[in-house]
Amino acid sequence: MFARLRAGIAVGLLLLAPSMALGQSSPPDPGLGLPPPPSDAPLATERVFPRGSSWGVVPPPGFSLVMEPIVRFQHPSGVTIFIQEAPKAPVSRVEIEKERNADMQVISVEDMQAGDRKGVYFEALHIPRKARVHSLVLEGEAGNAMVMAVVPDAARDAVPRQVLLASLTSALERPRTEEEKLASLPFQIGDRAGMRVSTIGLGTVAVLTDGSSDDTDAPYQSFATIVAIRLPAGQTLDFDRDIHAMAARVQKQFPGASIISRRVIEVGGSKVAEIVYERSVKTGARVAGIAWAKVTGGALALVMGQYPMGNANARARLVKVRDGLTVR
Repeated sequence: MFARLRAGIAVGLLLLAPSMALGQSSPPDPGLGLPPPPSDAPLATERVFPRGSSWGVVPPPGFSLVMEPIVRFQHPSGVTIFIQEAPKAPVSRVEIEKERNADMQVISVEDMQAGDRKGVYFEALHIPRKARVHSLVLEGEAGNAMVMAVVPDAARDAVPRQVLLASLTSALERPRTEEEKLASLPFQIGDRAGMRVSTIGLGTVAVLTDGSSDDTDAPYQSFATIVAIRLPAGQTLDFDRDIHAMAARVQKQFPGASIISRRVIEVGGSKVAEIVYERSVKTGARVAGIAWAKVTGGALALVMGQYPMGNANARARLVKVRDGLTVR
């Protein structure tokens, strides 16, 4: 379960990363490469349930709720709090203690209470981003959540640890239906091509699949991870210029991935950047991957698809999802 939560966050951040290379004009914050909150963003003073989210927290003083490109509570220093939801599953500190990841070094694990919910709290170092991560994993009535604060080294004294812990342990579940969550997304999935909604994470990231597992390392299922990032008025993107940077992001997210092709195609009169790749999952099996970027409704829509090797029908379903995607 921990691995699935971590993977959801990693994929979400991967999909956001190309927007910076593709002309995102706002300066990045020191931690995650996300634009800072606008100066008029409202400050929260009580428990806040982001639109469509089943979980809410009381953000620390000075944090703003920002809804795009992903939902987060952000401090001007770059300290950021995320809520990542996942399907209900047992929470185990053993799973966290045995976690091995090149980017994330777990340094401590302990049981921690959040209201009447027992959870597992851990601290870790995110090595590539030079940040400390404080995470509380909780099992709720309808689903699970990882409430995570990311503290860049450059902002380590900006928010006291006990203040962050108070916010994490304020997490409360207020279940939402799948329809409510889908309605809260900044985009519409016109054709799911027979796929079900696996997860809606980080407020604006939807994951579809055609099988029973929600583990994106399942080699015999297809997955489509979707996010849309609104572009500033008048901004244009140059896919021909930036497609190589997008391919590099894929390889960074999936070390050892083989890039099969990178090209800019035309779909319905509009340009679409396409990266085709293969990667190994944790079982050692190889899966096919494909990432698309297109501009629709004044936003950059990103779709990262994965499907069993050689399954042309599965790839065709992913194309249907891509082509049916519109921005609200």
